[in-house]
Amino acid sequence: MGAPSVVFLPTGTLFHERYRVLRGIKAGAMGAVHEARDERTHGLCALKVMLPGVLDDAVLRDRFAQEARITGEIRSDHVVRVTDAGIDQVTSMPFLVMELLHGEEVGAMLKKRGHIPIDEALVYLGQVAFALDKAHAGGIVHRDLKPGNLFIAERDDGSPCVKILDFGIAKIVSEGTNSNMTQAVGTPTYMAPEQIAGKSSQIGPATDIHALGHITYTMLTGEAYWQEEAREHGVYALIRRVVEGPEEMPSARALRRRGMVLPAWFDGWFARATALHPEDRFQRATEAIAELRDQYAESGPDSFRMNLTIPLVRRSDAPERPLEEASTTRASVALIQASTPPAPPPSRSRWATAALVTLVCSVLTLMGGLGVRALVGAASLSVARSGLPDTVPLPPIVTAEAPRTELAHPAPPSTPPEVGADAIEVEPAPAAGTPTPAQTTALPGKPGSFTQPARTASTGAPLPSTKSTATKSPRKPYEPPASID
Repeated sequence: MGAPSVVFLPTGTLFHERYRVLRGIKAGAMGAVHEARDERTHGLCALKVMLPGVLDDAVLRDRFAQEARITGEIRSDHVVRVTDAGIDQVTSMPFLVMELLHGEEVGAMLKKRGHIPIDEALVYLGQVAFALDKAHAGGIVHRDLKPGNLFIAERDDGSPCVKILDFGIAKIVSEGTNSNMTQAVGTPTYMAPEQIAGKSSQIGPATDIHALGHITYTMLTGEAYWQEEAREHGVYALIRRVVEGPEEMPSARALRRRGMVLPAWFDGWFARATALHPEDRFQRATEAIAELRDQYAESGPDSFRMNLTIPLVRRSDAPERPLEEASTTRASVALIQASTPPAPPPSRSRWATAALVTLVCSVLTLMGGLGVRALVGAASLSVARSGLPDTVPLPPIVTAEAPRTELAHPAPPSTPPEVGADAIEVEPAPAAGTPTPAQTTALPGKPGSFTQPARTASTGAPLPSTKSTATKSPRKPYEPPASID
């Protein structure tokens, strides 16, 4: 058997002549919590005793005694009920006896689940807000709200019931407050600027509301807002950053670090809940959560979601994990956006193809009027059937006498795409009154294929024939139709 624990009381110990220790549950900075049985009532309870190492610290003894007094003053279903308190005569150890809770802390829940969905988080946050309003109405400020001090218990009907734990460093906002209770104590990632700076006169309900805003972010994303600074820069740099205030929007940080999408309006809500000056924050905890709930009702359930559409690139040394778990666990995955996959090769442009065919037809028409109809006619038929051939050279184009032709279609690219018989398509006819160059017409048969040259759109006359015209009498010079210009 291993050595007995120096933190927990030995199992079976009868403490204070009444409470039989059954097992150790949890140890903190000041005390250890045990599951015990009340020998008088035979009911189970939670026994919290102060650790021997801090018995000589007068401040810690005062805090321990204050927890019993404060929790007894707050009448709320969401604050742990204290049934007994005192100092054991045999061991001289201060103790508290509280109701025994069954469930788990929010901090442990986040480690196991990654994050808490918005609908579920609103239920927990609403109950915390009700308890804070009652405490604040009685002049009590918790000063150490964090996920580890929120316990999700279960009622008899199975519904959740949040319990706020550890009022040991709470401050009573009233005259005659013990000056020892105004020191800068708490958890830095959830502490307000006035709390870190030691401005005891500014510590009030807004201090807990500041922590509630950060707890909300932690629940939704699975990580404290200041976690990056705490890990990479240390506690002193973290404290300086907290006093200066956030520089990165929570929605941007949540997406960058956790792959979590938060709506844009959450940035404004978070900024007000965690404002640098207490007077700029929400005045009541229930007001803050009511605003959060109303904004969520307007934006809808899809406004809070894991961003599963962005490809996640795993580090080579990271173990394989499910996508949703990995997207909320920064240690096992690098949340960087993968490079955009190469785009497929561009398809041939119908406009470029039509423009090319139109240009060829126009050139052939001009050359036919200059007396070379026979040679051009054969080339035009070849182009219409199989695209631009490599074996039929086009005759030189004389432009001194011919007017410039303006095309209605876009000019072909600098490097014309490959033109095939099955790749050319006929463009729909333009609106009436629009000058249109010569077009080609597909005959019935295989879709996309061409079997004969079309008639010119402007005159309706057929394109040059393929028959030879060498023996015919010379014609008068060709005059292009006025519509070409």
